[in-house]
Amino acid sequence: MTQARGEELRRLLKPARELGAERVERAARAAVLSETIKDGGISLDVAARLADQGRLTFADYRVAHKAHELIEKAIAAGKFLPADREFISRMALAEPERFEAWTNKKPRAVQLGGPAGVGGPSPENPAQDISLRLSELMREKNLNRQKALQELAQTDPELIRRWRWSNGHEADR
Repeated sequence: MTQARGEELRRLLKPARELGAERVERAARAAVLSETIKDGGISLDVAARLADQGRLTFADYRVAHKAHELIEKAIAAGKFLPADREFISRMALAEPERFEAWTNKKPRAVQLGGPAGVGGPSPENPAQDISLRLSELMREKNLNRQKALQELAQTDPELIRRWRWSNGHEADR
């Protein structure tokens, strides 16, 4: 009966041992991927060198490449400041799919190059922000004003709510 309990215990502990090995493997992979972060961002040159040395798999190189692209896209969209690169690099390298989903939902943090300087239009003037964003959408996606407004309402309902509130719509106060 003691041997049966020992076998049962080993059977029950096997998934825990495998989970521990998986965690160690993920931590080792994360450590190597973190070496690709250089000068505050992901360096594809460093990732390529690590792959050439056999320290990074091709799949890991692709993860680094995708993370780099996601970060550049998020910064260009104003979701993050360029100074946030190192912080978001670690997140994007660890889980690119979750990082992408999060940035797609995240509102713009800053509007680079707006008429009010680096910060773009002031939060007190949502009409100015809407006007600029509509112009961008119309130009970049070749939309008419109505379609651009519909897309803006879908992608940034908070901006529309602020505009409605600033124009006295009681339901939005």
